[in-house]
Amino acid sequence: MNHLIEFATPRQLEYIEAIEKHGSNQKAAQALGVNRRTIDQSMNGLRAKAAQQLPSSHDYTKKVP
Repeated sequence: MNHLIEFATPRQLEYIEAIEKHGSNQKAAQALGVNRRTIDQSMNGLRAKAAQQLPSSHDYTKKVP
């Protein structure tokens, strides 16, 4: 997720740090006292924002195995 940091808002940075510290969106949400969907939606929005601003060779909107 470090590649997304330059596009993140302060709150999204907080989410990223919590996800990295706790290992999942669910655990990060519990630690921050927010709903998991809040983090999911915020991270999806961040990926979409990054995808719009990066060259088309970087595809941050699709999951990979």
